[in-house]
Amino acid sequence: MNPLFNAMQGAGMFGGSQNASMMNTVQNIMNMAQGKDPNAIVNMMMQRNPQFAQFMRDHQGQTPEQVAAQYGLDYNQIRAMMG
Repeated sequence: MNPLFNAMQGAGMFGGSQNASMMNTVQNIMNMAQGKDPNAIVNMMMQRNPQFAQFMRDHQGQTPEQVAAQYGLDYNQIRAMMG
């Protein structure tokens, strides 16, 4: 398991069933990220997070560059940080 998640769990940042749910979500995302369909992650996040779903609907048909510009972000700088 990721050392960061181990540290957070050990520090008591997540509790009980909420911790299990979060860890399951993280594991699902990690499994999907290894697959060939990046849309699977987006679809799962839309199902579990109404705010994210609304964000995606609001920006449907826009490029990442356009969305970043709307929020005053430099898309190229973000890409450089992500590696």
